[in-house]
Amino acid sequence: MINGEKGISLLLAVLVSSVLLAISLGVSAILISQIRMIKGMGDSVIAFYAADNGVEEMLYNLYKTVDPRDTYEGDVGQASYKVVVKCCNPAFDRCLVQCPEGFSVDPDCQTTNFCLRSTGSYNQVKRAIEAEY
Repeated sequence: MINGEKGISLLLAVLVSSVLLAISLGVSAILISQIRMIKGMGDSVIAFYAADNGVEEMLYNLYKTVDPRDTYEGDVGQASYKVVVKCCNPAFDRCLVQCPEGFSVDPDCQTTNFCLRSTGSYNQVKRAIEAEY
């Protein structure tokens, strides 16, 4: 009987090793995906603040009429932003501004002056902010 069971311990060791290897590979795959997601969250925050900076800069430009353009792009460190400005819809009573030349009218913009959409990007992550002025 002992002679017939010589290979069982080797088979059992291989099976236990395989199960442990499968568990460790599964856990490492989960950990790698979580680490990538956490890194993406950091990039998302940077992209959001780049978009916020674009809104602030465009509001300043519109307020001071420094550079009246309907599209503005810029960089903040390694992040970048693009702001698109559209005039309010004159069909609404709240619209008080006369649309400058070259600006388009947004039919959904129900504010008194302009609607802004700023998109910030960093490491292929994009976040957008919409603001009314």
